[in-house]
Amino acid sequence: MDTTPARRSLRIAHITDCHVYPNPTVVAAIEGIFQRLMQADDRAELILNTGDSILDANFETLQQVMAQWQVWTGLVSGLDIPMYSALGNHDIWIPSLLTLPRQLGNPMTGSRMALNMLKMERDYYSFSKNGWKFICLNSMKGRYSLGKKQLRWLETELEGCNEPVCIYSHVPVLSIASFMYHLKKKRLSPFPVREMHRDTFILQALFRRYPVVKLCLAGHVHYIDDITYGGVRYLCQGAVCGNWWKAPLDECPAAYAIIDLFEDGSIEKQVVYY
Repeated sequence: MDTTPARRSLRIAHITDCHVYPNPTVVAAIEGIFQRLMQADDRAELILNTGDSILDANFETLQQVMAQWQVWTGLVSGLDIPMYSALGNHDIWIPSLLTLPRQLGNPMTGSRMALNMLKMERDYYSFSKNGWKFICLNSMKGRYSLGKKQLRWLETELEGCNEPVCIYSHVPVLSIASFMYHLKKKRLSPFPVREMHRDTFILQALFRRYPVVKLCLAGHVHYIDDITYGGVRYLCQGAVCGNWWKAPLDECPAAYAIIDLFEDGSIEKQVVYY
């Protein structure tokens, strides 16, 4: 029996729900996190950002949205670590009702501005690094589900894959945190349709067919949880902003995660309450 420990393939940082805007406290907090991630003694090799990078682009004016993105681009300009992002619901520019008539036809509405600011060529994509495959999903494509085209693409990406796979999205595929947030908000629906992927059963069935899927990362609900179900580890990594930069949200302070990925598909995670 081989008892040799598995070698670490990669150290990643998972940040989510930064919700940045022009505010000195916010800027200082994100700058501090990025500086720690770049330190040589505990350096992350890549950063996965699972969305809601800015405070809120929904029903805001173009000037308000651009001011938020300018803060974001200024913060990431000093990073020397690759960052890969997913779209969050608050990253999507929906013009304010007052300016909607004159913004109709503006090519930056919807997700286009966010894609540009996050330097994303596509709203869902994949890449490989150090023996792991990473797949970014767009939770916004089908109102917190993938839709037929993206689902077919995901299955194609998993077919024949012989690397362990990390999937990341803004909205959790599966999460106890989503149910807890849903219940605390006293939603009327028995299923957390606003807090979790509506196609969770379809995705779980797909993951069972392709057991190379080892890890799913998400944010969205600003709660922290860590569950393993059907051989997949699901991490809902709270929020860098905590409760929208006001305080902890219920029992979840502001946080990010450092995750070590190993060549055998195993994972070690540390939550950092900064």
